[in-house]
Amino acid sequence: MALRKATILLALVISGLISCVMPPAEKGDANAAADSEVSKPSVAPEYFEMVQALADRHNRTTAKILANSAGKMIEAPDKTPQPLSWHVRVPTAAETEKMGPLWPTIPPEKNAAYYFVKAIIAQADDKEAPAGSARSEKPDPYDGDIEPLEKWVKRNRPVLEAMREGMKQDVYCMPAAIVDEIGEPQPMMISLNSGLRQIAGDLADAGFVEEVKGNPDRAAGYYLECVRFGKKFRDATVIESLVGDAVQGMGQRSLDNLVANATLSDETLRGIIVACVEAEMAQDAPARILARELASLEATASLTKAPWRDAPRTRLDLSTLKAWKEFASRKRLDELLQKKAMEAACEHELKEYAGKDNDEAMLPRTFIEWGNRNVRMRVTQIRAAIALYQKANGRLPDSLDALCPGILPSVPIDPFSGKPMRYAKAAGSWIIWSVGPENVDNGGEQYIIRHEGGSRIQTAYDYDYVFTAQVRSNIERRSRGAIKSLPMPAEKPKETE
Repeated sequence: MALRKATILLALVISGLISCVMPPAEKGDANAAADSEVSKPSVAPEYFEMVQALADRHNRTTAKILANSAGKMIEAPDKTPQPLSWHVRVPTAAETEKMGPLWPTIPPEKNAAYYFVKAIIAQADDKEAPAGSARSEKPDPYDGDIEPLEKWVKRNRPVLEAMREGMKQDVYCMPAAIVDEIGEPQPMMISLNSGLRQIAGDLADAGFVEEVKGNPDRAAGYYLECVRFGKKFRDATVIESLVGDAVQGMGQRSLDNLVANATLSDETLRGIIVACVEAEMAQDAPARILARELASLEATASLTKAPWRDAPRTRLDLSTLKAWKEFASRKRLDELLQKKAMEAACEHELKEYAGKDNDEAMLPRTFIEWGNRNVRMRVTQIRAAIALYQKANGRLPDSLDALCPGILPSVPIDPFSGKPMRYAKAAGSWIIWSVGPENVDNGGEQYIIRHEGGSRIQTAYDYDYVFTAQVRSNIERRSRGAIKSLPMPAEKPKETE
């Protein structure tokens, strides 16, 4: 559980991230196998091979990290110093019997995770990525030469082909490895976490190449794929949900920049709106995600070695998770975010950034991150709707109500207030904002982050989440401002007041 907590916190850091109704789980729920209490784990050799491939990559990565660290000792729960390498291995068949939802019960060929791991194995090394790639380790920004990126995208076609085969499957369930020193099952290894985000990076690169070549509608198709890809595994456990957020965020941000800076067809703009709505409609209820997390922890407790198994922190993890599962029971995310409990989450956030240990901070922070994700997705939805309105009418809408019901069925709701997202016109442009976790409307006052004494103190709770009509294009971002615009097939229609 110690590694799981660390991984969740890492996922919170990397995740960058509609709606009025949260439906019950659909038929063919991607985690139906994970919810089953009677299905027996599959002993298909492909699953053990999957874990072995990911474990090898994970162990190479952690070995490099530890080689650069000051020491390899960690204080165990009984206060004794122990060497720790976070080395993971393939579980035995007997161990899979105790893993509950952390080991698949379905044939590999029907499991999206099987194809996603095939995609990860097919990936070229990040070191080979050209400058300007979403996966590049090089410090050089995109310099206007698209040929190296085109070759890179072609090299990674097998990655996207395997990913697309996985997207055809109804079920996602990733088999877990075992952390040697602790005996704890670990479903989201570093190699899997980074591998899934690298697939998203390959999609973003393919879209970017199309942008530069003057094909914004084709570019949007790749970015939409990225959003749908993240949705596939976002509703498994808490860790996978946060990594799904990060993947969706890559697609959503690229779409947002594209809509703001390119002329897209009406069909593409409407497709973006539909994709944003679908992303939320497929979103699982927080209580179900927490239930899966709790089930996976309880089902694998017997595999964790002493003294880690009996640590007070472990018991606190379980008791806290039970309490939050009960709190989230039968509630939609939007309702949860409007509860007074989120005020406590804000306090936990500040303490966490100040470097103080606070076990209970993790879950409310997760809820807030889910809320942030929904805000961004709704803003992209509104941005596409405004673009459609402006193309048809030659001017900006006076209010978001003008977009309904012709373009949007209704004005997207701010998940933190339960009221419609805010909108204002200003000097021929516009801003959209959410009140944020504080749930106080500051009239669109901008979000800030300040640094004090070397600690990162986030003060966003005292401000609104503000989004403007003008954002940097994808090419400007990748070139770090050196290149200002992309080729476009036609001029944007001029605005008339």
